[in-house]
Amino acid sequence: MRNLLMLLVLALVPCCESVLGQSVSLAPGRLPYYHLLDSFTYYLEMERPLAALPIIKDFEQTAIALRDTTGLIDASIARGYAAYLQRKSVEALDYYDHALRMAYRRDDSLHISRCHVLKALAYQQQDYSVASLYAFRQAMDFFTPNSSVREVLTTYRNVGTLYKEQEQYSEANELYQKALALHQKTGITFGESQLYQEMADLESRQNHRSTALVCLYKSLQVNDVLRTDSLSGILHSELAELYQGLGLRAYSELHIRIALEEADRSGAVDSRAHVYLRAAQLSKEWGQLDSAERYALRGLALIRDTDYQNGLCIQLLDLLGAIASARGDFPSALLYADRAGEIRTQMLEHRKSAEFAQKELDNEFQLRQEEALIRQQDHAMQLAADSVRTRFVVLALSVLIFFTLVSIILMRAKVLQELRTNHELEVKAEKLHNLTQG
Repeated sequence: MRNLLMLLVLALVPCCESVLGQSVSLAPGRLPYYHLLDSFTYYLEMERPLAALPIIKDFEQTAIALRDTTGLIDASIARGYAAYLQRKSVEALDYYDHALRMAYRRDDSLHISRCHVLKALAYQQQDYSVASLYAFRQAMDFFTPNSSVREVLTTYRNVGTLYKEQEQYSEANELYQKALALHQKTGITFGESQLYQEMADLESRQNHRSTALVCLYKSLQVNDVLRTDSLSGILHSELAELYQGLGLRAYSELHIRIALEEADRSGAVDSRAHVYLRAAQLSKEWGQLDSAERYALRGLALIRDTDYQNGLCIQLLDLLGAIASARGDFPSALLYADRAGEIRTQMLEHRKSAEFAQKELDNEFQLRQEEALIRQQDHAMQLAADSVRTRFVVLALSVLIFFTLVSIILMRAKVLQELRTNHELEVKAEKLHNLTQG
């Protein structure tokens, strides 16, 4: 997947919000805790993971001392993000899974969705499209009104790109339009340049080159405000490719030259490798095999020593094989093809492992959800039983009170009747006494 490095910083600013919103209170003695979070967030946004790591360690130790689980989740996410910036996607996934387990135990939808988004990006870094799409869909299941707009935008854009890679163009366009509408509604420019870039690629794949050019220039316009050299290099290289397709070689040469300058100035490995690949492809089209080989070897050297292998490496090896074949150097072409085949096999094995690990985590979460449902049902049954018992007691007391009142009323009536009878007898006795004396 192209241009992933520019999709990066989406989790740490929202993390600041989540810690301040859900964690410990802002007691004066704890203020340095949040200063640590602000500090490592800044370094990660500046793509300086080595500077961020010691601060993340201090933050994590403080979170342990404060027994702040949310802080520990944020620390694990930050460690994963730092590994991701260093192209250590396997290590990043381990940290994200650790954060996910803590978030699942707390039913923390905000952090669960964030971890799935970041896992999807890590899978993309390894070119695991299926696992990436699955993780993005998991993230969407946990989105809430409180979810970060950045994460929602990133998900729409990346899921759209995954659909595009599968040639499901209408589905891709629908998600791109959703993302564009959200950008316009919120005024957030984060990721907008990348969105126009992906829209340009979508149009180009459907041979709508004029529309693709418009999208690329819009992307450049947004990026000029952000002044991101690494993305600028890729955008100019894509303009070079489009102009070449239109038969305008002069414009193509102009933009690929600008692309190389911008990419080299940025120093970003991912960006430079992609630009070198495109420069090599164009040089081969122009019949400049020496230049094509030089650019391809430069791109391959940039990613050869990283701890990941992806589609970019395969593309460079395939191109080098094609250049060797064009020269009649078939032994070299065979070596390049063998190496590309080895990487494809490794990718397949890693992809299976990644998908298995994801399913295990999902099964664990599903089991926890089922246990929670059983507890809820047991609680509901207990409440129902308590309610029945309460109703029975109330009914029994009501019957007892009723019969007691009836008994009291009957006894009172009997007493009154006896008093009335005694009174009548006394009256009769008094009359009889009066008659006798008279």
